[in-house]
Amino acid sequence: MKGKAGRLTAGCALVVCSLIACLVLAEIGVRLFSPQPMNGSVYENTPRGYAVNKSKGTVLFSIGANKGIYHFTSPHLRGISSSQVAEERILVLGDSFTFGAGLPEEDTYVSRLQKKIEATFGVGRVALLNAASGGSGTAEHLAFLEDFGGDIAPRAVVVFIGTNDFSSVERSPLYRLRRTDTLELDEGTVPTNESIRLLHRIGVGSEIYNFLIQHLHIAQLIRRAVIVAYFPYESRSGTPISSDQQRLVRAIFKRMKTWCDVHGVKLAVINNGWRMYDWLPELLASENITFFDAASQIQPVITRDMAAYTILGDRHPNTKGAMLVADAVWPFIQTFINEGNFDKVHSQP
Repeated sequence: MKGKAGRLTAGCALVVCSLIACLVLAEIGVRLFSPQPMNGSVYENTPRGYAVNKSKGTVLFSIGANKGIYHFTSPHLRGISSSQVAEERILVLGDSFTFGAGLPEEDTYVSRLQKKIEATFGVGRVALLNAASGGSGTAEHLAFLEDFGGDIAPRAVVVFIGTNDFSSVERSPLYRLRRTDTLELDEGTVPTNESIRLLHRIGVGSEIYNFLIQHLHIAQLIRRAVIVAYFPYESRSGTPISSDQQRLVRAIFKRMKTWCDVHGVKLAVINNGWRMYDWLPELLASENITFFDAASQIQPVITRDMAAYTILGDRHPNTKGAMLVADAVWPFIQTFINEGNFDKVHSQP
């Protein structure tokens, strides 16, 4: 019996060693012949199913030629430390452009605007809380405001519009028009299929999972294959927005404005300028929502030389592109703060 047990143990050890050897060889092969961008998972899911940023920790990123670390703080904000101790807080909602995909914290246009605010109004007076999340659209922005706005208790909300925010609205199950002749909305949740639930059960989103995909190229290769299989990328940039989509967008912004009015919060919408929306100013004006459009300043510059303002091998703004947006938007932000009845805020002489 002892001899049989010994042979079984030796056989199991041989199998384990063989598997480890195969994984090591596979990892070496992938690193040599198909090195992967080492991006960690920045997301977690809310009870309603949509994705938001993590609330703590760090994540490695590799986008185009840019590599670095994202930092997160509660509740679901990008940043090294929470700015909620500031006297006045402005909640910033947006997509990956506003999040600052591929950029270190200090180079995002939200952080550059924060520095301008501190230089003008003083440190610790007004803080921009960056809740922007890659892949989110207008529906997710409203959902985040309704789900987390009460805890954050901002004095103002600024929604940055990007390239695909509106084209994703119709595909999102979070909000639907109750009837075609009304702006009232019904709420929904984002369904999660069995495959995705299985991935979560085996550790996707856990610290072990994040360690593996940030340090092993073979793990990153498998992860990317799964993402391609279950979430094929479908670019909607430049796709015209239909009248039905516009109506749904108006209903969502109307509800966002109602939330802000009920909570005594000022609301502003800013087009970051990477795409033009001719119909948007009239739509927002119909709901009495403050709007600033940076397209007239951004479009002529990036049209001449898009490569100079985007990350190499990627479509997101690089450091120069983020600076371009911050400089274009700053006069509006300064006026918004000065004229927004921020009782504790006064420009320094």
